Amino acid sequence: MPADFSGRITRKAYGKINLALDITGKREDGYHLVKMILQTVDLYDQITVERLEEGIVLTCDDPRVPTGEKNLAYKAARLMIQTFGLTEGVKIHIEKKIPMQGGMGGGSTDAAAVILAVNELFDLHADTDLLDKLAVTLGADVPFCLREGTYLAEGIGEKLTALPDAPHGYLVLIVPSFGISTAWAYARADEMEDLVHPDIAGMVKAIEKQDLVKMASGMGNILEQVAITEHPEIQAVKDQLLQHGALGAMMTGSGSVIFGIFDDQKKADLCFETFKGETYGKFKSQL
Repeated sequence: MPADFSGRITRKAYGKINLALDITGKREDGYHLVKMILQTVDLYDQITVERLEEGIVLTCDDPRVPTGEKNLAYKAARLMIQTFGLTEGVKIHIEKKIPMQGGMGGGSTDAAAVILAVNELFDLHADTDLLDKLAVTLGADVPFCLREGTYLAEGIGEKLTALPDAPHGYLVLIVPSFGISTAWAYARADEMEDLVHPDIAGMVKAIEKQDLVKMASGMGNILEQVAITEHPEIQAVKDQLLQHGALGAMMTGSGSVIFGIFDDQKKADLCFETFKGETYGKFKSQL
């Protein structure tokens, strides 16, 4: 997306869901090894980046979002400026739509959008391999967020293999009133026994065959099993989604967003309307 004449660029930073998430091991440095199927959804933050004479300024329309050096978008801008020796700075504005602490990659996708925007704004011509190497230093999900589509992710999440686009479906996304710490979820998973590992090979086959029913019914997230021990409401939301016609329902990432996949928009719309009141936030999206 080209910058306008004022030296400003606006990008859509798309969220993601996990169609599958498994833990396959743990490295000596403490990072968990995973095997996941990641899917872009059409719920997005909007990121505007413009050139400044110097420094980094970050603003957001959601006051809950930190705008200092701890924000991943800020870190992404600083990384790009330092890596390429830029003498100018950037101003970043985030219009927030992706739920926070929801497992939808909101911070990661904002960071990825800043990386891509700075690369374009300053005509850096950095290739995908270099941007991936920079992105993974910010977080394991950031390299995926430089892309869009359906991917198998391995390693700590940075080893990406493109899959065929997932079969088309309609999503209802439910946001509980609580968030879940990623660090807590992985630490708790280390303590638990008898966790059920998802059949990721079977999921890949269902995607390759464009079989929405098998894909949705075969979803699995090992961290969901962990989260339900602390938050049984997750299971209640899943049950409600399934009772109203979802082909499958699951928590994404380390939570706390739960989504249902539907093969019919009317079913999705009717289910969406059953979640009322202030207990849950809700969004509609598509695969």
